Amino acid sequence: MKRQLRRILAAATLLAISCSTGLGQTSTNHGLVGVGRIPSTSFDQLGPNLDTLGGIGSAIWLDPLSLTRSGDEAGGFTYAGVLYSAQDRGFGDGAQDFHPRLQSFQVQITPYYGAAPAPQTQIALSNTATMLLTYDLTNTFTGFDAGSLTSVNFPSSEANSPGKGHRSLDPEGLTRALDGGWYIADEYGPFIYKFSAGGNLDYAMRPPAAFLPKRGPYPAANAFTATNLPTSGRRNNRGFEGVSLTPDGRRLLTVLQSPLVQDGGAGNLARADRLVVFDVDPASASYQQPIAEYIYPLSLNGSATTNRNTPLSEILALNSVQFLVIERDNLGLGSGTNTVPSFKRVMIGDLSVATNIINTGYDLEAGAPGQISFAPGSLPPGVAPVSRVDLVNLLDPGELARFGLNLSTNQDLNTLNEKWEGLALLPLV
Repeated sequence: MKRQLRRILAAATLLAISCSTGLGQTSTNHGLVGVGRIPSTSFDQLGPNLDTLGGIGSAIWLDPLSLTRSGDEAGGFTYAGVLYSAQDRGFGDGAQDFHPRLQSFQVQITPYYGAAPAPQTQIALSNTATMLLTYDLTNTFTGFDAGSLTSVNFPSSEANSPGKGHRSLDPEGLTRALDGGWYIADEYGPFIYKFSAGGNLDYAMRPPAAFLPKRGPYPAANAFTATNLPTSGRRNNRGFEGVSLTPDGRRLLTVLQSPLVQDGGAGNLARADRLVVFDVDPASASYQQPIAEYIYPLSLNGSATTNRNTPLSEILALNSVQFLVIERDNLGLGSGTNTVPSFKRVMIGDLSVATNIINTGYDLEAGAPGQISFAPGSLPPGVAPVSRVDLVNLLDPGELARFGLNLSTNQDLNTLNEKWEGLALLPLV
């Protein structure tokens, strides 16, 4: 729920049927158990003279060490803790000098398992702190478009633009680093940025050349702007969309929102999305480098009016090889179309049998000698994709109706939003 200034709706989905994940595990689905709202008139801790609290859902991270449980089995439990969120590049979708920041919230969740009608009050969020993201200690980032063609090493706004030449940042993924700092996935680059606990940039991690947006024939300079369609690299507004640290703290997983331009981009049959693994173990010789890359096969359950494929919105590592992602169509409230959404799901993926394509011809800029792309429709022999199975369907009309939500084309305040971009796990024990 981002990009637009309106009320924010949050939902906690727990897994009433027993189902197999297809990966040797089972789960129990209790359906939708909580909904909460934040008024669109809310301001963050920087005060009412700056920016509203809108757009906080582009990424979230729940602090496991902060979690508490109160209540009892008879009367029901309430779970509380600290939730952090990143805001994307701000209202106007890159047209304003919004200063990217991290928000801290006290969150309380009281799951509701009863019958309809249920109020939308199970999730309560209270904004407790706001931290601006900076570089070189004193410079704030801007969400304004990275239109500078002279800044070829990092995304930057033009000097005579509302961004005033500051570096451009579109935060779409968030996870805590072991030193208390933060890893943030940026859509402009697409890069992974490491920030200190105080919010200042420590360093940036770059993906292979195939990911960088280029304009013109090979060899072309980087062009990080989101206003012109690149000829190679990530699509506009389709860079890294999530990031997650593995439980051992040694690896960082990130995913593109949709296939690279040279792999079909927005083509109706393009499915070969890419997942990258960075080494973040300081004792490793490949520290801060991409060490693995896999193909995540998107479904084709989207809509011809937006995208036939179903882009990824978030990733959450369960261990070194398994992870959760949000895979969704681009339909619902805020999409600009009244087509009924058909695919918004939490999937579980597994890297165990997938082919690592790092440092192959697939990682070269389009047109470079030896460069190869993935043709839309199928993968070549010898390239095994990530295994993926359904875990949670976010569009169950019966579950949504219990809380007064709908999927109607006659959209209202209770129509399910187009964008779902944050994912966290809450242990109930």
